[in-house]
Amino acid sequence: MKQSFIFNILLLSILVLMVSCSSEEELSDKLPNAEDPNFNASEILKYREYKNTNFKTSDQSPIPEAKRATFQGLKYYNPTEDFSVPATFVASKTKETSSVGTTKFGETRTYIKAGILSFVVNEKSYSLTAFYYSNDENKELLFVPFKDATSGKLTYDVGRYLDIPVVPNGDYIIDFNLAYNPYCAYNDNYSCPLVPKENVLPIEINAGEKKPDF
Repeated sequence: MKQSFIFNILLLSILVLMVSCSSEEELSDKLPNAEDPNFNASEILKYREYKNTNFKTSDQSPIPEAKRATFQGLKYYNPTEDFSVPATFVASKTKETSSVGTTKFGETRTYIKAGILSFVVNEKSYSLTAFYYSNDENKELLFVPFKDATSGKLTYDVGRYLDIPVVPNGDYIIDFNLAYNPYCAYNDNYSCPLVPKENVLPIEINAGEKKPDF
């Protein structure tokens, strides 16, 4: 049952993303609370196939219409359990907001700081600031933008994002295999929030989506 949970979450996520009118982080629905799923590479691959199909065929696809006929799919690292890591979450005690710049000059977006996710990769500790989407009144989803040592090389230079469902017990899994590019990576008509300095990791996260090649 847990093995199928991750695909159900991802399927719901991509369906929501496909109806977004401006960018991937503007969700019109919420992912439900859930227990941490087990790592399952086959479910991640199924999700990627589903996303590729939608990007090629949907009218809401961020892929420019002229390029959809020749679109062969997004580029990814192979799924790996090495980058699906347990994390502890310390919630913010105040409703502090953060104004974040975007790839469009002069534009900013406001997010609510949810707290800090701490985790270990290769026996070293790191942390990422997590945010609530400003329109997420139920606060059921953590938005985690990040950059790492692959950014601008193998992965998108602006950074990548994670959407992590809030869990009631506070025991999280950060699955970097699910890291995705914002819509501005595919189409200049979109703008996307920049990654705050505290979310720039000094290590390579060799997981998730790579830089587009079209």
